[in-house]
Amino acid sequence: MAGIEDLVKVWRGTENIPAAQRPLRWPDAGKYFTTNLDDAKWYAQRAKTLSGKVTSLDLTKEQFKKAKDLSRSRATRLGGEVIVDADLLKKQKTDILRTIMAR
Repeated sequence: MAGIEDLVKVWRGTENIPAAQRPLRWPDAGKYFTTNLDDAKWYAQRAKTLSGKVTSLDLTKEQFKKAKDLSRSRATRLGGEVIVDADLLKKQKTDILRTIMAR
């Protein structure tokens, strides 16, 4: 098992938007994370719904490299952005304190 110093924390901000108002879904929708916590908090509050949340994942350096490489293969890319594998999504944890701060 990887030690704490071998892990990279990535964040994801999501908002709760009614299905009828959601934009088109991209193939990698729901898999985008960032190394920048402020970006994740912004995404959690951008719809001004007060129901967004901030989640995080701890990735091994190998998982992080793979996620970063996958992001680089896409045309649109933001700084600090990574795209994780679908199996890792089950491991994300809601960060209650940062979710409250974003709301």
